[in-house]
Amino acid sequence: MGRPISLARAAAGLAALACLLTVAPVAAAGDTSDAPWPQSATDTRSVHRGGHVTPSASDGEAVDGKTKASSPAFTHPVTLRGDKAVLEATATIRCDIEPGVYPVYLHSPMLEPGEVWGRVRVEPDGAAIPKACRDRQQAAAASPSGNDGGSEQVLVIGGGAAGLAAAGAGGFLLAKRRRLRRVEAA
Repeated sequence: MGRPISLARAAAGLAALACLLTVAPVAAAGDTSDAPWPQSATDTRSVHRGGHVTPSASDGEAVDGKTKASSPAFTHPVTLRGDKAVLEATATIRCDIEPGVYPVYLHSPMLEPGEVWGRVRVEPDGAAIPKACRDRQQAAAASPSGNDGGSEQVLVIGGGAAGLAAAGAGGFLLAKRRRLRRVEAA
């Protein structure tokens, strides 16, 4: 048998876990592909209802703040922004859309209007409503101001992380106190 883990190490592990739990949902929310999308008019990105895609364009086809990407699958057109070489935006897929392939259009002063720029494939979800759509529906029903509940989710995650860190610190202090009592008793 190995040596038991000290409470100090357990507290440090809990603090690290709290930090990971705070950052993980933010990282998971983005697009999983590192490749710019779309590469061509036939380039198709697959996503579920309520998910996100990140269209990106080069400075040869887009102007910062003046170029929009739109699709029947998007909740609304998105404005591409970025540095000189690459412009991008995050588009949310509508929750009420049927599975299928939908065109994506780039509205730029540098391109001809009406050409298909890329495609997005909305994948079937099965019988259940996707979590992102369910969360939005619940947040909209609970909030008359139209708040999507994202800030509340961040507060809950941050509060949970702080609670885990406090529990770890408390365990460390209790262990230290117990050691001091043993030394004094000896």
